[in-house]
Amino acid sequence: MCESEAPFKTQHAFWLLRWGNIDRAAMIGPTIPLPSEIDAAKIIRPAYDELSDDQRKTFEAMKDQRIEQIEELRKKKEKELLDEIQ
Repeated sequence: MCESEAPFKTQHAFWLLRWGNIDRAAMIGPTIPLPSEIDAAKIIRPAYDELSDDQRKTFEAMKDQRIEQIEELRKKKEKELLDEIQ
């Protein structure tokens, strides 16, 4: 598909839907599957070894941030329990 065809197709998608040509409108762009059509068990998640260096750094940063949040919550809860005891 060349660049000149793309605006034509997207431009007329509204009218195709308006006129009831749903089949032709669906052919214009990719469709988004419904949540009921997706089986979570079939989603393949990469192992840690398969991640790129950038993805590993991001994963480690998110993991560290999550650990810090858990520690903060734990300390806050301990402080509240100590205040209740006193």
